[in-house]
Amino acid sequence: MNGFRVGQAVIVAFVVVSLGALLVVGGCGAGSTRSAGGAADAPAVTLGGYTFPSNSQNLTHPDLTVNPATPQWVGVGYGSCSGKTMSTTWAAGGSVAGVSTLKMTLKIPLPAEPVQYQWLARDTLGNIHVLQVKTGAEASRLVGVAGGYPAWFWLPRPASMTPGHTWYRVEGSFAPIRITQNRIMSTSATWQGKAGLVAVRMIEDTNHDGVFQTTWPGPDTRRDIYYSPGKHSFYGSQVMAAGGYVISVGTGS
Repeated sequence: MNGFRVGQAVIVAFVVVSLGALLVVGGCGAGSTRSAGGAADAPAVTLGGYTFPSNSQNLTHPDLTVNPATPQWVGVGYGSCSGKTMSTTWAAGGSVAGVSTLKMTLKIPLPAEPVQYQWLARDTLGNIHVLQVKTGAEASRLVGVAGGYPAWFWLPRPASMTPGHTWYRVEGSFAPIRITQNRIMSTSATWQGKAGLVAVRMIEDTNHDGVFQTTWPGPDTRRDIYYSPGKHSFYGSQVMAAGGYVISVGTGS
């Protein structure tokens, strides 16, 4: 069977199919310079063993540098997603469990796909956490360390952004519990004619069998996300083998 099996769920990470950001100006790989960004900030709140500085809403991760003033991102579809657009906007999210957050609003043009909201924050190590989520008209839910669960990382700290690094997103506030595996496949990938990208593969164990199938299509939901060095913004995503979205307006232009 072609898949990756997880024994005990670690935790962590991401959102649904968009977002991300890019690599720091020095490039990526062994020769890159990656700072945690904010480690010297004055501590404000500690949750689940992670300390969040007073300006934790400013995400300064090399692969995701955004803040409340960041322009809207617009992803233009190609292939099977041709003619569709995907938008991501950023705004101050206020306090969540005492932590200053950045609110992300994601609109994906899929059938019956509701607007998705996530509240993000950076800790002093540079990890980007998801602390609260909301889908459509449903009530907001605390997740990750804000809800007393294991950390839900969108992206792990910069020092961990190396090929092969794997982390898990455990959505304990949902029933049944959803587990998504995130793995850095390459820091020098080529996609849509652009080279030197960081490729992150996300596989949700959709059929809850404990195996993360890599086939496309397959029994699990797979998305490949790409980050582009130098622009500090998300480059694009492939949501199926035959199509996806490329950021072409806003920060990702």
